[in-house]
Amino acid sequence: MSSAENRGAVYRLLARLWANELDQSVVELFSTTDTQQLWTELGGIDPSTVDMEETAEDYTRLLIGPLNHVSPVQSVWASGELQSETAVSVQEFAEVCRFTSPWESLPLDHLSNTLMIMARLVEVTAHVNVPDALQIPRVFFGRHVDWVQQVMQRLAAIDEEGFYGNAAQVTATFLKQEADEELKAAVG
Repeated sequence: MSSAENRGAVYRLLARLWANELDQSVVELFSTTDTQQLWTELGGIDPSTVDMEETAEDYTRLLIGPLNHVSPVQSVWASGELQSETAVSVQEFAEVCRFTSPWESLPLDHLSNTLMIMARLVEVTAHVNVPDALQIPRVFFGRHVDWVQQVMQRLAAIDEEGFYGNAAQVTATFLKQEADEELKAAVG
């Protein structure tokens, strides 16, 4: 796998993880050798070892509410309003890379869709020999992915011992590495 394919695979894996509560399909996704190795290298807890019912309750408490949850939607996180200008900007990037969400019920600026769009941008621009094309994922990251690190830090602090706290740490670590790489690429 190329570097872009590896990065895209991590973005897709994280997107799937944050789209819904942990279920058997996600556990099966994590059971493949490549995914399991990748997840372990990032510091992730094996999802097959957690209590699915408890983890589903944690997902609801942490990301859906009704009280004191952490919004996984950028427009709500940034402005308190669903479908703001932020959502319009995400829509524009989605159109550029011909992204269609696999999750019809999630707003386009939900962190799972954002991570899937980033995967698509990374993979598509890796095969283009136009230097300006590489700016598209960098701009998208700065506008629509960077905020996810804040969400993950907050989730990790709230759920220090749980599966989602660990998953938030893994996600934040990966995104920090990506941000550092983007900074290096931009500088030199």
